[in-house]
Amino acid sequence: GLFGVAVGIVAWLGGLGTPALWGVAAFLLSFIPFLGIAMVTIAMVIGGLLVHESLFWGLMPAFIFFVLDGFLENLLIPAVMGKRLQMNAFMLFGAIVFWTWLWGAVGAMLAVPLTLICMTLYAGIMPQTKIQPNLPG
Repeated sequence: GLFGVAVGIVAWLGGLGTPALWGVAAFLLSFIPFLGIAMVTIAMVIGGLLVHESLFWGLMPAFIFFVLDGFLENLLIPAVMGKRLQMNAFMLFGAIVFWTWLWGAVGAMLAVPLTLICMTLYAGIMPQTKIQPNLPG
């Protein structure tokens, strides 16, 4: 959604052809942990160098994409989802890391629902205990 639109805007501002295609590709490949973002970054480097004569401007779309992805995936999305789901952002990040480690891309996509299911079950079994510790974030 939002990530694909942001990448499309970066591709459009960077002078890369078919920004909608860049946005859709980045959105779909972002579900593959680590490798998907690397593939989009490499493609943007190649596309930028083919479009621009200057090395600086050729690398700029890929650099902006890389910074944008780091900000969205590591800071903004966990913070927003944590507030919306009544879940600590640090715990949400840990859940994403755990489920991605356990099941790969499928685990990354299912991390939030699986963690919320586990928290709900735990709260039903042990209602007197606190589920989330006081963590930063």
